[in-house]
Amino acid sequence: MIGSNLAYAQDGAQQSDLMIVLDGSGSMWGQIDGRTKIEIARETLSQVLEETTTEMNIGMIAYGHRERGACGDIELLVPVIPAAQSVSQIISAASNLQPKGKTPLSDAVRMAAETMRYTENAATVVLVTDGIETCNADPCALASELEAAGIDFTAHVVGFGLSADEGQQVQCLADITGGAYFSASDAGGLQDALTRALNRPEIAMDDSDFTPVGPEPRNVEFFIRDTANDPILGIRELTIAITRADGTPVARDDYSLNYPEASDLSATASLPPGQYTAAITRIGIYEASVTFDVPAGTGTHLVDLSLSARLVINTFLNPALPLDTGNPPASSVKSDAWSYYEIYAINDGDIAETPLFEAYQDLDFALPAGVYLIRANLDRTTSAEKIVAVAPDGITEVDFSFDVTRVFVEAMQTNGQRVERQTTYFYDEPPSGRNYFASGGGVASNGDVTPFYLPTGRFVMNVGGEGYGARRSELIVDVTGDYADIRLVVGEGATLSTDEIAFLTSPDHRPCATFLRVKYVGCLMNPVP
Repeated sequence: MIGSNLAYAQDGAQQSDLMIVLDGSGSMWGQIDGRTKIEIARETLSQVLEETTTEMNIGMIAYGHRERGACGDIELLVPVIPAAQSVSQIISAASNLQPKGKTPLSDAVRMAAETMRYTENAATVVLVTDGIETCNADPCALASELEAAGIDFTAHVVGFGLSADEGQQVQCLADITGGAYFSASDAGGLQDALTRALNRPEIAMDDSDFTPVGPEPRNVEFFIRDTANDPILGIRELTIAITRADGTPVARDDYSLNYPEASDLSATASLPPGQYTAAITRIGIYEASVTFDVPAGTGTHLVDLSLSARLVINTFLNPALPLDTGNPPASSVKSDAWSYYEIYAINDGDIAETPLFEAYQDLDFALPAGVYLIRANLDRTTSAEKIVAVAPDGITEVDFSFDVTRVFVEAMQTNGQRVERQTTYFYDEPPSGRNYFASGGGVASNGDVTPFYLPTGRFVMNVGGEGYGARRSELIVDVTGDYADIRLVVGEGATLSTDEIAFLTSPDHRPCATFLRVKYVGCLMNPVP
C-alpha cells in the first residue's frame, strides 16, 4: 500500500508539503490505446490518491484548462491541506477538467512553490505533463532558481507520452532540484510513475546493512566536448552508457548527465578505480566510443573527453573566386546567390540516405573521423558534390568549388535601348516550353547588370523583354571553364541555326549529367563516382 510506504522511516521526521501540478492543456485530448490522456490521468490519479496516507499535506494546481492560447491559465484548485480533506477534492477537481489551452508548466511549478512558501518550508512538486513548455519560459532556469532559494525544494516530473527528446527538455526540473523524472507511455506506466513520484521517502540507513566489496568508489566529473576547444555538452545533446573493462555495464544509478548551464560540467559518476568505456551518442549527429581511467585515490577525479573531429569547408564560386556564404554575391536568379549544403556519411562505400547536417553558412561541423560526401547548390542553378576524408583528432579543412563562371546578360532593343522587364532562360537541351534549368532577370532594379552562375558547358539562352514574343533572341552560350567573366549584349530576334540545333541533339553534346536537389534543384555536371 502506498499509504504505508509514504511514511518516513525516521520517527518524528517531518514530511514536506506536496503539490500536484496537472496538465490540462489541449493536447491531453490525445489518445493512448483508444482512451484520451485526460481520462487516463483522472482515473490513475484517483486510484493512486485513494491509497495516500492521511498524514500528508497535499494540494493541486492545473494549467491550460480554462482558456485557449492563454499562458496565464494557471489555477490553484485545491490548497495544500491534510490529505484526509484534500484527496476527495483533488479527485473531484480532476474529473471536471476540460483541456483547452497551452502548457505554461514553468509558471505553474513556480506558483506551486510560492503557494507552499518554499523559501520558508520544505516543499515538493509532482508535475504531470504530456508536453513541453509552450509559453516562452525556461524550466531549467526555473529549477536552478527554486533550488537556490528554497529551504528544501524538490520537483518530480512525470512525462506522460513524451518522446525521449521532449523528456530531456523537462527532466532538468527534477535533476536540478534533486527530484526524479519518470516516463509513462500508457495507463499502467502512468500509475507506476505517479506511485513512485509520490513515494520518495527518506530512508534511514545503517552501515551494518552493507559489506564493503572492493575499493571505495571515487566521485568522477566529466567534461565532454565535440573537440578540445568546443563548449561543454550535456544532457540536451548526449546519451551515455558506461561499461567496465570486462564489458559489464555500470549501473545506471551510478552516473548521470548534467545540464552544463547549471553545473559547468557534462556528467557525474561514482566509480571504483579501473578502466571504463563510455558509449556516447551525440543526439541526431554521431556516435562515439571513448575509454578513460579512474585511478586509485581520494577526492574528485576529472575526465576530459573529446568525441570527434571537425570538418571546415572553405567555399569558392570557382578556384579564382572565394564565396562568402554569409554575405552572398548579387544574382540574376534572386537578389543574392545563396548556397546550401548537405553532409552525408559514407560507410563501406554506401552513401547514407539522409544528411547528417544541412547548412547555408557557418560550415564548421563536428563529426567523427571518416569519409563524407558534401553536396551543395548555388543560386538555385548549379549543384556540386565532393567526397572528403575527415582525419581524427583535429580539424580537416577542405576547399569546395562550384566551378561556375559568372555570365552577365544585357538584352537590347533595335533602337539601342535596353528591353523592358528583361527575362532570361538557360537550357542544356533544345528549348521546349519550360525545360530550362535556370531563369531570372539579368538587370537589377537599380540598373546594374547582375550575373548568372553557370557550370562549364554549352547552353542555349533565351532572352528578351517580357512579352516580346518573336523579338526575343535564342543563341548558344559556351562556358569554356577558364572562369573568366562572360559579358553578353544581345539584340532582338536572334535564332539558333540548323547546325546548332543538330549539335544539341548529337552524341558530342554534353548536357547536365543530372539534376541534384540540395534544397533547390541544380544542374550537376560532374557527379562523384
